[in-house]
Amino acid sequence: GDLDIENQSQTAACHIRRGDYLTNRSANQIIGLMGPEYYRKSIEHFSLDHHQVKIFSDDVVNICRQNWLSGFVMQEQGMRPLETLKQLGQFPKIILSNSTFAWWGASLAFKQLGAVQCTAPGVWMAQNHFGADLFSEVPEALQVTRIYS
Repeated sequence: GDLDIENQSQTAACHIRRGDYLTNRSANQIIGLMGPEYYRKSIEHFSLDHHQVKIFSDDVVNICRQNWLSGFVMQEQGMRPLETLKQLGQFPKIILSNSTFAWWGASLAFKQLGAVQCTAPGVWMAQNHFGADLFSEVPEALQVTRIYS
């Protein structure tokens, strides 16, 4: 199924980054994967049901096998990254993965819609080598809520 875009204020995009975070040992240790608990808490934060959330991922085939994701609307398989960004940019609510790709999707939505509500991982990287906080200087209309899991 697909989302009812007529009531888009009651929908959210959810980005799940896996790819090299899963297959590259160094990326997995330094950055890490966000687990189901983070995504559940983010969905609860927005008070949404499964059918109101569209999942975007670089690993659609494998995430479709995850039991905790049953009932969600999934992106089409084989979607190119640019198309994924365009679609992310249409949502007023975005559940960010710990990926700058998701961050760019939220930035695009902010530019197109004027205001965006996001959830972001409370801990962005498993090992924070940079000491940087991506959310320290964001426009007020880009509302970011940190979710700790």
